[in-house]
Amino acid sequence: MDLKTLLEPCKVLEILEEREMSRDQINVVINTQDSAKWSAGLEQSLGPALKPAGESPSNLAKKAANEFGGIRREQTLFVKNIDEYSVVAMFWPWQNDKHTTLKIFKSPQIDLTEKKNKFLFF
Repeated sequence: MDLKTLLEPCKVLEILEEREMSRDQINVVINTQDSAKWSAGLEQSLGPALKPAGESPSNLAKKAANEFGGIRREQTLFVKNIDEYSVVAMFWPWQNDKHTTLKIFKSPQIDLTEKKNKFLFF
């Protein structure tokens, strides 16, 4: 899968800086004010965000993002398992509230199942 196809629904949105745009990795800077539109476009390809912006991360989101430095409340995380790998999209808003880094990349498959504690009562 060419990751650039994931950006098709977002083609009308502005990219301020293209740092990397390859088949297996995308790293761009976008306007923070357009983040919701970018998320809506990516949702068409990746399904709903595992961790939307403004929400506290669930245990599953923390587990999925752990290898990538964790996830904070203001960040957005998408993860979709495809075959033997996962596609990950992460939004990192800058402190200036004007810019956001969007990274999309392939990762070894991430376990997206939530394990529940089982208690046995005798």
